[in-house]
Amino acid sequence: RDTTSTGGSADAWQRGAMLPLFPKGRYRNKWYQTGLPSGAYCGIGIHGQWLYVDPKTEVVIAKMSSQPEPVDDPLDVEIVAFFEALSRMV
Repeated sequence: RDTTSTGGSADAWQRGAMLPLFPKGRYRNKWYQTGLPSGAYCGIGIHGQWLYVDPKTEVVIAKMSSQPEPVDDPLDVEIVAFFEALSRMV
């Protein structure tokens, strides 16, 4: 049973710190569900490390980085928008 893409508490998410990044998101098994219609999900590390998977367009993006700060919320919003735009180009 696939609990990674279907699990996670939407109610808990609404009270969490990642809400601004993924307003309709959820978290389960180390993966962040974006809440987008495409079913895209992410693995997010510190210092700008990302895995972005969009099953609808079959796009996978790996972003390796060494940002000076472990977390940069404003930059993360831009990164997600960039990943979404790239995925739509396929």
